[in-house]
Amino acid sequence: MKTTIEFSREIVPDDFYIPDDGFGEWYFIGIRARAIVTIANDIGTTATTYTVTSAGLWGIESDSGEDYFNEVYEEQKNELLEDLEKFSLAVANYKEVA
Repeated sequence: MKTTIEFSREIVPDDFYIPDDGFGEWYFIGIRARAIVTIANDIGTTATTYTVTSAGLWGIESDSGEDYFNEVYEEQKNELLEDLEKFSLAVANYKEVA
């Protein structure tokens, strides 16, 4: 059995916190990690794919900057890796996707 995991970052508008009273150009967002987990059979002829997301961190100001977004994403990815390990998945083999 071969398991692969691909991670990507999701930035999602935080609809609960979008101001409607003229705050200007910024708004609130949430950042979470998404993992696509593919588990193939031993000979690679069939596979099952699961999409799993972290809980995310919400209420982030949209103008916080790419460095902060990446920092939050890495934290979310690490939390998701810990969760996936609880399912006894081999998390050593993963790659980033855009």
